[in-house]
Amino acid sequence: MTSTQIVDEAETTLFHSQLLRDYASYLGAAGYATNLESLDPVLWGARAFLRHFPHLKEWLSLSLPDQLRGPRKSRYFLHYLFLRHLLPASAAYLISARPNLGKVARRYLERETFAQYMEVGRRLHYSVDILSQQFHALACVMAYSQKELKELTIGDMDAFTNAVHVAWIEAGYGSDPRYWHGRLFGVRTVLFHMGVLPNLARRRT
Repeated sequence: MTSTQIVDEAETTLFHSQLLRDYASYLGAAGYATNLESLDPVLWGARAFLRHFPHLKEWLSLSLPDQLRGPRKSRYFLHYLFLRHLLPASAAYLISARPNLGKVARRYLERETFAQYMEVGRRLHYSVDILSQQFHALACVMAYSQKELKELTIGDMDAFTNAVHVAWIEAGYGSDPRYWHGRLFGVRTVLFHMGVLPNLARRRT
């Protein structure tokens, strides 16, 4: 092993240790694990993921069937990585695995964003159920683009919508692109009123 490899391995080990500490703190703060007994099984999934993919982006090289085949607790960790913007979520994975990123995000990582989104959305007379569905779509766009809410652009919305359409055609299954288009139309309207996007969404004719 060369000196460069030794340094790389040491840096990876330190990164993993910090990442596991952050994940453990998140699990506790989000209420997923209230004691060591409940925490350890969930952390097992994170450790298993890191053993298989010491460099996180190695996961991206897997085929879609292999990405969908991972253990459930490892997928929980994967979704955390998406929302922490440590690993980009592909449109193919999002429409096939259908992770409830909106529910995960609003529980802790994007709790304040969710509260702000709901406040504006309710003023626009959207129902709580519709707003929850919209926020799920928004969380997916953020995970796909690896951007915070205030950084999102109309181009990010369009890129995600197009990627979903292509992924749906290629996979032949998954959530219908029309679902995403409908939810993201509402998202764009709310984000305009939040001051994030410069233009109000328009229905296609």
